Amino acid sequence: MTDFSEAINRSTAWMLAQQQENGGWGEQGGRYSNAMNTAEAIIGLIQADVQAARYESTAIQNAVAYLLRHQASEGADAGAWPREIHEGADVDVCRTAVCLQAIIMAGQRPDSSGAARATAWLLGVRNKDGGWGFGMSPPSVVLPTCRVLMALIEATRAGWLDETQCVRDGIAHLTARQDTEG
Repeated sequence: MTDFSEAINRSTAWMLAQQQENGGWGEQGGRYSNAMNTAEAIIGLIQADVQAARYESTAIQNAVAYLLRHQASEGADAGAWPREIHEGADVDVCRTAVCLQAIIMAGQRPDSSGAARATAWLLGVRNKDGGWGFGMSPPSVVLPTCRVLMALIEATRAGWLDETQCVRDGIAHLTARQDTEG
């Protein structure tokens, strides 16, 4: 079996060097930070088991703080994350699901307002067919449904969400739309 540890260590060092002063990551080094890239960086670092990457890592703590600072806190979108980090930006199901998954993996407590609001928002925008769309009530689509299911399954694994029926409904939605070739 090939040992990838040196490549992972180099990649990790590069990734950590790309983190911006505000705690977030952008699409490329030096570009403005955004929620999606920051959440993906958190997940990647944790999955690579970087420097006890969960909540013990300052880089991860700063990234979680960045995400929580940019989470919508009022109105119908409370708990969601926007596509872009500026006033009036549209919120997005995929970004919210990935951000929720990241903060769960980083050790965010289930009773924290950020995790609780994100979970409530995602469950609130679920379509009647058991799936999710990209926005508040469009038709259900595979990608957002999968992203939300990944976050809800991570919450269940962490032991703080018992939404098994919701997960089952989402999986049923996906399998009902699966074609004969897979």
